[in-house]
Amino acid sequence: SSKLLPRFPPYVQHEGSQAMTILAEEMPIAVTIPKAKAGKGFLRLPHADIGRGTFVIEVVAFGLTSQVKRPYKEFEKLHVDISQFIRGLPSEVRLRLNSAVPPLPSATWVWGDTSKTLDERRRKLEDFLQKLLLQPEVVHDDERRLLRFLSLSTVVVEGMSLVAMRSCGPWLERLWETSTEGGGLALLQHPVVEAALVHAIGDAVQGGASTFSGDAELCHNLVRGIQMLERTFAAGAGGAVVRPEPMLRRRVEVLVVALRESATQLPLRM
Repeated sequence: SSKLLPRFPPYVQHEGSQAMTILAEEMPIAVTIPKAKAGKGFLRLPHADIGRGTFVIEVVAFGLTSQVKRPYKEFEKLHVDISQFIRGLPSEVRLRLNSAVPPLPSATWVWGDTSKTLDERRRKLEDFLQKLLLQPEVVHDDERRLLRFLSLSTVVVEGMSLVAMRSCGPWLERLWETSTEGGGLALLQHPVVEAALVHAIGDAVQGGASTFSGDAELCHNLVRGIQMLERTFAAGAGGAVVRPEPMLRRRVEVLVVALRESATQLPLRM
């Protein structure tokens, strides 16, 4: 069944990665494997252990649904890649991940009920992916091994970065560039993404003009954040997005302060 990826208490990734602080909301990502197809065996008869099957992975992230097909051998490669990644983490993190991430289902040659064997493998691979999504180090690793395996769109990946970091960073520029593509507006209007964007802009302008002194990149990222917040006011395909009054009030407060600072201090680069 579908599961939500919970937010985690503050943590710092392994040396060389950017520290990520994750607050109290949930990361709305769910992964399932609804379908599996057996390979072809002797005389091209279906057999679950010839080719070990192909699996349809469905991901629902910020309300956007995507699918990708992966053969069993690609799950094996992902498992090897993740295992190598875990070995490079600090010992206490490594021990936790080794106990939390389940092994792959057996790939031994089994004769018998093909449909039963394949469905059992499907369920165990689904559990494997869901357990990986529960590990923040795996989800946010620099090489994005799991996210590439799930074939998530750039707008979803950058939306995840924004929600995880809740600050003005390079992910805002990339999110701005991709949010005009299919599903981009819907992602910006997702309440978790919108709240993270409001929080990032509010934090950036809280310190006033001194915050931006000599930091052109921060200024540029802030401008992108303001532009995306403005973009979320636009109506999506289903009409105007209804927001609770406190959220609307907070949005207006943040925009007023941000626009005031931008009008007097920020080197705007649209």
